[in-house]
Amino acid sequence: MDVDSDSDISLLGDEDTRAKGKGKGKATEKRKKDSGKGKTKEVSHPFTGPNQAYTWEASYTRSWDTVQEDETGSLQGAVEDLMARGRRRRLLAPAAAIRRTIIRHLVLILDLSSSMTDRDMRPTRFDLALRYSREFVAEWFDQNPLGQIGVVGMRAGLGERVGNPQDVLKSLGDRAKLEPSGDPSLQNAIEMARSSMSHLPTQSSREILIIFGSLTTCDPGNIHDTLDVCIKNKIRISIVALAAEMKICRELCEKTGGQFGVAMNEGHFKDLLFELVPPPAQRAATRAAGSGVGNPPADLMMMGFPTRLPDTSPPSLCVCHSDMKSEGFLCPRCMAKVCDVPTDCDICGLMIVSSPHLARSYHHLFPVKPYEAVTSAAGMPELASTCHASTMHLLLPTLVLYFSHLVSAGSQTKGQSCASANNRLQIGTYQFYSDCDSETYCSAAGICELKGCRKDQYPFGYAQDAVLPPKCPTGQFCPDEGDACQPLLTVGSPCQLNRDDQCEAPSNPEELADTLYYGRNVNGAVCLNNVCMWTNVTVGQPCEVENTAYIAYSGTSEYIDVVSRGNCKVGLYCDAQQLICMQMKAIGESCDADKECSSFNCQSNGVCGDSADTPNEFGIWVYVIVGMSIFGGMFATLVSLFMIHRRQRDQEREKRAQYWREQNAFRQNILQMRETVRTSILSLPGNGSNRSTMCSRAVSDESSTPILQQQTYNASGLRNFVSDDGSVYDEASMSERR
Repeated sequence: MDVDSDSDISLLGDEDTRAKGKGKGKATEKRKKDSGKGKTKEVSHPFTGPNQAYTWEASYTRSWDTVQEDETGSLQGAVEDLMARGRRRRLLAPAAAIRRTIIRHLVLILDLSSSMTDRDMRPTRFDLALRYSREFVAEWFDQNPLGQIGVVGMRAGLGERVGNPQDVLKSLGDRAKLEPSGDPSLQNAIEMARSSMSHLPTQSSREILIIFGSLTTCDPGNIHDTLDVCIKNKIRISIVALAAEMKICRELCEKTGGQFGVAMNEGHFKDLLFELVPPPAQRAATRAAGSGVGNPPADLMMMGFPTRLPDTSPPSLCVCHSDMKSEGFLCPRCMAKVCDVPTDCDICGLMIVSSPHLARSYHHLFPVKPYEAVTSAAGMPELASTCHASTMHLLLPTLVLYFSHLVSAGSQTKGQSCASANNRLQIGTYQFYSDCDSETYCSAAGICELKGCRKDQYPFGYAQDAVLPPKCPTGQFCPDEGDACQPLLTVGSPCQLNRDDQCEAPSNPEELADTLYYGRNVNGAVCLNNVCMWTNVTVGQPCEVENTAYIAYSGTSEYIDVVSRGNCKVGLYCDAQQLICMQMKAIGESCDADKECSSFNCQSNGVCGDSADTPNEFGIWVYVIVGMSIFGGMFATLVSLFMIHRRQRDQEREKRAQYWREQNAFRQNILQMRETVRTSILSLPGNGSNRSTMCSRAVSDESSTPILQQQTYNASGLRNFVSDDGSVYDEASMSERR
């Protein structure tokens, strides 16, 4: 069977078969000619290269060959390895300066078709794309403050603008207006994005980012014509696919210089999206005929830095929205008011930017070199302890040097091994620290030995009954290591940090010594920048300054406290900028640091204040007011107690009066009842009987006597009672009536 050479099927021995099918052509003659030379040559097919398949297979990588299963038969490890390699590739990007476009214009095209409702990405492709889009826009504006973003949606075969470009985040947050429906149209969306960027200048980049979740596109024409126009207009197209790879999508990205990727999961989707945040490198272009290929010449742009109007300024109309506003920015050329920057002035066309935006855009042009992981301090060069610019001691020279021996630091006792190379100062406090404990030091032999001296009266770390090492005599000092006493150092000798006591005093210590004990020197000698010197520099003379940063604490927070010292005489300070001695400032003068004030207290308002240890003194009027307040409070308390007692007394008197009124009323009721009974008995008909007469007489005789006979008692005569009818009774009268 003869096989045509145009077939894509490759069989064994197809060279002879193709020769028969094609007849005796140039290829057959060439083989005969080669075989006549007696040399073995590689057979080359018109559609293939030497010893390889068809040319279209040369650039095709079979992904199933690069993904290998693990021992459990899972592909999860291989997929994670691919994504990890992608992250490493981004981190190991070249650190050399690359020419990039800092003024970017990006159109974000969102797929709003029905395919975005699939749930292969949680919660749905649509919700995830909206969330990542908002995060992408916020990060994009932060990294590209001079750029502009527009949003276009693909829905129902059309391309539609989504919201106002100035309110991108607000537009992406309105989910109801972005509900997916229909099929997408790549051509319509790209054409709309291209037309919106047609007026942009050539020095700015034009980019299109498409989040595509469908496997089809409904286009009204030939999308390759749109691709040619984008190439001509230098529009870069990048696509992040959520479903699968499409040939037209990859072709759009490759021919325009963009990036293409298929998201394998939610995290990979975000990685692919955020890879497009940094500005892309400019593509090389030909400068002129015969000059080769290189970067285009630099373009100079005219920009204006506006004047910002405060909120308290009078309201005026802005040229961008015609709204009355107080805040805004004034164009430096035509003094027109705009609402926000960066923007182009609608009156004169000047590009208005703020200087912080412009400075922040330049960090992409000078990338930082990738950091190298350091796992051990061995072999590292000696690190500088001070900053060469400000001579300030570095607070964190290296974390590796400090934390590599953190576990065993200070735990070795006498006789155990140690390394003197680990001797260091603690972070923030600059306290000496070594492998040995507080009672020993690391000797030159690498063994912890008992300390031979101490510099403090009560050294730290000793037990209460422990034997302390001796203090050094006059003319000697004990170093931070505490190994043994050493003689004082002369001027110019190296000394340890803040160890002024290690330096030899001058001949006139009484004139140069710090008698106020502010820590400026010890007996007129000072250790600055690890060198012994005397504090004898006068006004206007060059001086040395040392700035040391300490960690200070305020409540639950911490801050950096910088201590600045110099070698000027007492009453002077060394200016850190001019490096000359200047006279200290009196209270009330402006200052920048405590050392400038004679009181060593530069307040937060930038004015020298009283010394921190100055007692507060109050005037006589304060004592007068306090005394008057005390006596006034006492008098008010007495008056209040009297009024309260009087009110309670009146209430008790009223209760007693009410009680006696009730008792009197009760008595009157009893008397009235008695009179009523007597009257009723007398009014009974007697019918002339003796019994009636006797009863009547008896009642009549006893009507004036009380019903209940009680023993008569003596009246006290001290109380009077007022009845309801206004009559007055005393105890004597009431007793007689009873």
